[in-house]
Amino acid sequence: MIDHLRRSLGTSVRAVVGLLLGIVTAVTGVAASARRTTDGPGRAAERDRIRLVRWFDAEAVRDLPDREPTG
Repeated sequence: MIDHLRRSLGTSVRAVVGLLLGIVTAVTGVAASARRTTDGPGRAAERDRIRLVRWFDAEAVRDLPDREPTG
């Protein structure tokens, strides 16, 4: 009987801990998404352009190799 109660308590504790971790993860994800959307699509696009130019060693985005139809 005591063994059964111990297993039940362990299962309950794991369920509560899992629920709390899920709530924390959900709240963190929503907060991160909200923060990113306030940045605006224009700023996100500008960051992407800067990243592309830096990684592909181009002067501008139009100089990237995949912008040329024959390239």
